[in-house]
Amino acid sequence: MPRKIPRILITGASGFMGRNLVTVALQQSWAEKVRVLVSKKNADSFDQKKVEKVIYGSGWNGEILTQATKDVDIVVNLAGRIGDGKCVFDDYYKANFLTTKLLTTAVNQSGIKLLVHVSSPSVLGPIVNSKHLGKETDPLRPGNDYEYTKAIAEIWIKNNCRIPWVMVRPEFVYGPGDRHVLKLYRAIKAGRFVLIGGGKTFLHPTYIDDFVESMRRIIISKNFQNQIFIIAGPRPLKVKDLVGEIRKVFGGRLPVSVSEGLMRKVADRTPLITSSQIDFFTQNRLFSSEKLHRKLKFKPSVDYHQGLVMTKKWYKQEGWL
Repeated sequence: MPRKIPRILITGASGFMGRNLVTVALQQSWAEKVRVLVSKKNADSFDQKKVEKVIYGSGWNGEILTQATKDVDIVVNLAGRIGDGKCVFDDYYKANFLTTKLLTTAVNQSGIKLLVHVSSPSVLGPIVNSKHLGKETDPLRPGNDYEYTKAIAEIWIKNNCRIPWVMVRPEFVYGPGDRHVLKLYRAIKAGRFVLIGGGKTFLHPTYIDDFVESMRRIIISKNFQNQIFIIAGPRPLKVKDLVGEIRKVFGGRLPVSVSEGLMRKVADRTPLITSSQIDFFTQNRLFSSEKLHRKLKFKPSVDYHQGLVMTKKWYKQEGWL
């Protein structure tokens, strides 16, 4: 029978994935007590009355991390930074690596039973062969600052964490409450989005509920220590097909196609688009969740159309659209 966790700490709890994980942990009561680490500016991200303790501070403060991990059974590390076009290497290094390094020191000293670290499949770099789904056993091949800092965080945990750990790599998580992908929906709806190179490369979106259920199974299990799991949606699809699904739900006219070379010239001369954004839409990112299905008996199943419909409904209710 799955265990009920006495006390869990979730770092990065004010982010999109963190908020949803905290909410479900409280609703389903698979953790007796939920403690969160957030910055003060994001303190209103969830109902503070329902969590056991809210600790304010940054993940790169060793004293705060020591305080946060005291008397905790499991730590889920969701702290990190995706990037918004304004990030430089130091931003990624601090948020993605340094916080992990300091947290590893804290958990080593605190008697915690398990560290669940949320990384990204992007540590594998772009998938060169679109017929190959990236797997947990593939070598790390980071291609940019974000991917590199995520990769060295994984390496640090493997080499320095003295307690059992699990690393989770969720891919392109979307759904109600997400602000990052909201920009894409708005651009397509307003007719401001262009298909780079015809949108022929693959992406692999994952609905937030599938991510949270995967995390729940990993966290409450006793059997998967020192392992890595990729979480990816039901199937990869081409960028042009994803844009088509978004247009069906959110509206918007058919986008024009522009060559990658031209877009890179534009990126060199204007802040309207960055090279990392171009990379995202021109490099294959498709992955296998077979290990998740085999070991945890769970397969992400929310279809993109269904997920987008639920996402739009939430956005409209909240006045985001």
